[in-house]
Amino acid sequence: MVLNHLPKRALPRAIAELCRVSCLRVIATVQALAGPPTGCIIGLEQLGDYREDCSRGLLTLVLKDGSAHRLTFNLFSAEMLKTLFATWAGIVDLRAVDLFLSRFAPEAKWSSTLVNALPGREDVMRKLKEIEEQLWRQLGWVDHGTHILIVAEAKR
Repeated sequence: MVLNHLPKRALPRAIAELCRVSCLRVIATVQALAGPPTGCIIGLEQLGDYREDCSRGLLTLVLKDGSAHRLTFNLFSAEMLKTLFATWAGIVDLRAVDLFLSRFAPEAKWSSTLVNALPGREDVMRKLKEIEEQLWRQLGWVDHGTHILIVAEAKR
């Protein structure tokens, strides 16, 4: 969703408009506060340096070719999302997306042969899924997913 890339001052108005025009619910995913880094415009392997300034909602990227880029980029906590949506919608669901399950998934160009050969891998993946499902709605854990899923029902 584009909420990660809007200036902070525009977020309340954008969320109000999403809720106003929705037929029933607004469903959004946003980058979580403690989620892994992203280059947004390019793969991490092409980054020379990056800095996230949460207080200003900025992401500064310096690519290995030396070019520098500044992007509007917000990271969200569960509490921040609740506050932003509270005026216009009731929260139906709020959960972490990908706490750790896919972080153990094989990457075809990098680790698939090695990861797929791990003994008992299927059992471990099944157990990770069970653990993730127990934690994904607990507030302390929501902020640690790769993304946060919010489902909000607009107030009428």
